Amino acid sequence: MKILLLGTGDSGKSTFFKQVRAIHSGDKRLSAAETKKFIKVLRQNVKFSMQSLITSCKERKCDLPKLTDKVEAAIAAEDPEQLTEETGKLIDKLWKDKAIQDAYKKRQELKIHVPTNAEYYFEHVLRFSEPEFTPNFEDIMMSKLKTTGVQEARFVSDGNDVVLVDVGGQRSERRKWLHCLDDVVAIIYMCAMDDYDSMLEEDGATNRLQESLELFTTVTGSAYFADKGWILFLNKKDLFQKKIKEKPLNKYFTDIDAKGGNDYDRASVYLLDKYKKAFQGKQIQHHFTCALDTDQCKHVFNDVKEFVLTGILNDLGICL
Repeated sequence: MKILLLGTGDSGKSTFFKQVRAIHSGDKRLSAAETKKFIKVLRQNVKFSMQSLITSCKERKCDLPKLTDKVEAAIAAEDPEQLTEETGKLIDKLWKDKAIQDAYKKRQELKIHVPTNAEYYFEHVLRFSEPEFTPNFEDIMMSKLKTTGVQEARFVSDGNDVVLVDVGGQRSERRKWLHCLDDVVAIIYMCAMDDYDSMLEEDGATNRLQESLELFTTVTGSAYFADKGWILFLNKKDLFQKKIKEKPLNKYFTDIDAKGGNDYDRASVYLLDKYKKAFQGKQIQHHFTCALDTDQCKHVFNDVKEFVLTGILNDLGICL
């Protein structure tokens, strides 16, 4: 049972991939090599996030404290994969500065580009910079490592041999998707619900939700996937629920009223309808998800397997 994970960059595919792999390995502990890798990744994440925040703030002529230059110099002087305690303290101090906090809160309006999990990295920077720092499971799930090429997780689930394939979602990575199509029985397409007010990282001008919808139309209408089952994950529902309270959907779309714009149930159905209208395939199942929630990922993946197996048996003329 080979299942392909598709979606635009930063939709949560790799987080879900890590969750499923951990669930079916039965062990959330990392090998020594993996631990070493994620220590470096998380330290890179926090430094890159702060550099992105500072650069965007300067481009938007935001008022920044004098400490900013010292932080930039400290980050630039270090190996990208290292994070000394001194630099960690400087980043922590800058993060707590009122000017930085204000800019971060207004990041969407000011079009300040910063990674989705930046706040988590900044809140934990002191721990990340400790010499004996060891990542926990939450750290691993929150880490951001751009997926390039193809990753596969192979495991047995309820007697079924499963291969879950994750591929990069950035535009430059999508040409590699065709190499993963052999024997695929279903595709999980993941979108980030909270992307309705954000711009694409690659060009800074394209709305992320629109990019996701257009890609969804293209891949579900492709001849390569004509006979495949589709599972739509409307992901990051937790972030979406928080965001619409401050930025209701009706501010961005004219065909939803103010009452529905900040109501989670109505706003969720509104986004689901957009994807249903964009869908060009044969059959689809959908889930509202939070890829950081291990229990939900376990439940949802069981539903996915049932959906896939039912589709396979129906194709064989066997009814459950």
